[in-house]
Parts: sequence; structure tokens; C-alpha cells
Amino acid sequence: MKTMNYFVKISAYALLLGALSCSSDDTEMEGPMPVANFTYEISEENDGTVTFTSSSENKVTSVWDFGDGSDISQEDHPIHTYLETGTYEVSLTAIGETSSDIMVKQVDVVIEEDNGGFGDNLVTSGDMTDETAWTLRQVWADEGNEILHEFIDETFVFDIPEGNEYSSSFFYQKVSGLEAGKTYQFNAHVKSSGTSSVWFEVHFGNEDPESGAYEGGARVYMSSFGGEGSTCSVDAFDGDINAISQNGCANPDESEKLINADGTFTLTAEELTEDGSIYLVFKVGSGWGTVNFGDEGIALDEVSIKEVLD
Repeated sequence: MKTMNYFVKISAYALLLGALSCSSDDTEMEGPMPVANFTYEISEENDGTVTFTSSSENKVTSVWDFGDGSDISQEDHPIHTYLETGTYEVSLTAIGETSSDIMVKQVDVVIEEDNGGFGDNLVTSGDMTDETAWTLRQVWADEGNEILHEFIDETFVFDIPEGNEYSSSFFYQKVSGLEAGKTYQFNAHVKSSGTSSVWFEVHFGNEDPESGAYEGGARVYMSSFGGEGSTCSVDAFDGDINAISQNGCANPDESEKLINADGTFTLTAEELTEDGSIYLVFKVGSGWGTVNFGDEGIALDEVSIKEVLD
């Protein structure tokens, strides 16, 4: 609830009522009793604008208090703009010839922040605050595939036991609400002190990873095997995966890389599930060398898929 200057408001009411009640010959004034009432309409633009309409009866003057500390209004049908999201107590005092009546209603105002040209994030818990939104599955489950992947301080960290070499796992969720032909923006923040003999792939699939191998077709690809096209995650990195992957890593199959360098992409109906979803899959593994995920592993957070608005 927003605070207001009650002294100023009450004083203003008192002056108005006092002016109406004073008479030079002290004769008693008579008149019908006022009845206060009003309706309101909140702008569909969600910009804080509310139109108030008085339906009061037998009033001489209307006094509006919008509940946000702003000046009172004596218009019959004022338009008021709130500056913050909140619940406001709005009062309309209908002042008649000899008395007054007041109606108070609560008005819920939601002001949308500037979306910067993007829709809502379609990824559930991209900030890694809800562990239940994600699924972790090892691609194979024999003793040679040991991992230390876990949620730590609202990030998801990929790591491997010291001395272990081979690992491969899926970290994923089903993302709903996409439409064929629309453009979307993918982003994810990744951080590590540097890796070796590790690959880190991002896939957009229409097949549940429980049954799919997700071979090839990586949308974004990082690796640290040291050869040509496999150096972008050798040194320390901390930033958006799209930019990092452009600095020394080549996708295994460029014909399958259907995402732009800035992370924008468009899918066909065939690339979506029947209900307009994709499986956002992080496929991470290691092997065939001296494996290192970094001093504290590879941290993932701030994952998002947003529609690019016109």
C-alpha cells in the first residue's frame, strides 16, 4: 500500500466542507443526501493509467484521493496515472449541500517494465532457483561415467571427479510456447577458469532425451581439445555462450547449426513437437585427453529463450 499525506488531504476536505456549511444568517440548509459511487477502468497498455468515472448522486462537488500521495482532484471523471505497481485505496467523497458521503475502493495497478523488444522468458527457472524444472540424465550409466554435476548457489555446475576421464550427460527441460516461423533469442551465461578435453553443446530438439541420443545438430558448441575449431573454452571464460562459442570453436556440422551468431533462431513446424515445444538440452561430456572442467567446474545460469518482438 502506498503512503499518503493525510494532513494535507484532511485539510483540503475540511476547507471544502467548511465552505459549504458556512452561512451568513446561520439558517439551516436543507437538501438531498449525497451518495458516492464510482467505477474505474485500467488501461490495457499496463502503463499505470486509470480512468475513473463518478456515478455519485446529489453531489455538489467531487473530491478524489488516488491513494498514492498525489494532489486531490475535483473533476467528476478524472484520468490518473500511477508511477509504480501496487494496490491503491482510492476514495471519492461526494459533497452535497449539507453533508457528504465517501466511497473507497482498492485498485490494483500493474505497470509492465520495458521488455527491450523481447517477450517473456519461455525457459522455466532459467535462473536455476527451482531445481525441479530441470532434469539431469547420464548418457550412459556404467562406472566410467562419473560426474559431479549439481546445483550450487542458484547456478548449475558441471564437474567431474579428479582423475576421471570419460563423462557424458544431458541437462534439459521441455520449453513450451514456441511457434513455427517466429524469431527467438537464446542466451545462457557460462563461466569457468578454463577447461580441457571437454565439449559443451546446446541442442533444440523435438525428441525426449530419455530416448534420443542427440548426435550432431548442436545449435551452440564449445569445446577444448586444443585443435583448430576447438579452443573457445580452453582459457577462462565468463559471459554469454553465444559470444564465447564464436571465439575459436566451430560447430561439428555447420549445415546443422541453425542459429545465428547473436543467438537468434527460427524453427520450422517439423522442428517442434506437436504441442509447439522443444527440448532445450545441454549435452556436456569429456574424454580422450587430460580432462579438466576448471577449478570450480563449468557454471551455467541465466538461461533464456525469448520471442523477438516487432
